[in-house]
Amino acid sequence: MSLEILVVDDDEGLREMIAEALRLDGNKVTEAEDGQKGLEASRAKKFDVLITDVNMPGMDGLELFQTLRGESPNVDVIVMTGNAELKDAVKALHDGAADYLAKPFDLTELRVRTRRLGERQRLARELNATRQALKERLGSYVLEEQIGEGAMGIVYRASHVMLRRPTAIKFLLRAKNPIAVARFEREVRLTCRLTHPNTIAIYDYGRTDDNVFFYAMELLNGASLAEVVTSTGKLEAGRAVRLLTQLCGSLTEAHALGLIHRDVKPSNIHLCERGRVYDTAKLLDFGLVKEVENSAPDVTQEHVILGTPAYLAPEVIRNAAASSTSQDLYALGCAAYYMLAGLAPFFAPLPMDVYLQHLQEPPRPFSKRGVKVPRKLEALIFACLEKKPENRPHSADDVRRELLDLRIKPWTDDDAFRWWQVNDMVASKRDPSSGRTANN
Repeated sequence: MSLEILVVDDDEGLREMIAEALRLDGNKVTEAEDGQKGLEASRAKKFDVLITDVNMPGMDGLELFQTLRGESPNVDVIVMTGNAELKDAVKALHDGAADYLAKPFDLTELRVRTRRLGERQRLARELNATRQALKERLGSYVLEEQIGEGAMGIVYRASHVMLRRPTAIKFLLRAKNPIAVARFEREVRLTCRLTHPNTIAIYDYGRTDDNVFFYAMELLNGASLAEVVTSTGKLEAGRAVRLLTQLCGSLTEAHALGLIHRDVKPSNIHLCERGRVYDTAKLLDFGLVKEVENSAPDVTQEHVILGTPAYLAPEVIRNAAASSTSQDLYALGCAAYYMLAGLAPFFAPLPMDVYLQHLQEPPRPFSKRGVKVPRKLEALIFACLEKKPENRPHSADDVRRELLDLRIKPWTDDDAFRWWQVNDMVASKRDPSSGRTANN
């Protein structure tokens, strides 16, 4: 789809190259040389996407972004930054930017990311039309507000008419794409087999009258691990052990059933309150899950690396068809490192650079990151991050047992409750069925 795009950068040469690259995809591009002129352009015309440099004279990109958030909330924003530590990008993403690029970057990558934003906007309009057609009702569920979106679908808060149970409903909007449909149906079918309390629960599944696929799942309060760390910083060792132990339980059940998650990462780990117990971890999004013993062709695209670069095991990078439970343990090790250090063990602006780090470089010791981590916990995490699968722990349950054997000051239920009292993530995303909130 053609997008109306505003490009703001004081570097005329780079600005023109970006504009020309985006026009190759049929987009209509307007250029502005600084934040003030970008603001004037946005007030004179409606744009779908804003691509802005951060460091500019006068009004900088972050100030422009903050101003437009109130005036044009539906504009997707991509920030460009030359800051080696990416602090500007992190701040912009935390404030609601859709994406960022670190200079220098490949114009092809910018085109790909912009096309993704256009597709996301199209899907949002399609769902809105579907929602209007449903007149806010989907069978036994009443749709309320949109609470999330992903590469293939959008998630709405809903409630069951008779049970009054708060529910999250995920819609698949790429119904014309047979691969997307197959992946979506598989996610539901396989996740329904999982009953561990630290795995997201699926309630229902079906299609709308317009043939839009959906499934209903438990509605979670709280926040993702990524949101918690971004907002409040790295975790204490005892808290990390508590969360990792729960996640190992979820993976143990999945692996015993012959399933591999393949996308364990902080944004797919949710911290919530369940049964009046805070810091209950939930493993989400089994959309990339694979049956280990299934000899049928994989519905994911052959030779395409699926997953998130910062959490991919080396064997998956070498061979996209690689399939073993050990890759989940590697990703869990990356997530554990993130919990304690506040960042992934390997990161770089370009995915290829991240892949090379996974393949060739050892993770930096926590002490080099300025973090004190108990020696045995660090050893266990680094064992999960071994380059060769055979050198990692044998199973998720083995990792769980080793975690339980660690002599580390525990993070108790009271510790968790006090933390959530101070931080309002549960209160702001409160599950109406919960009787206890962080404020009472």
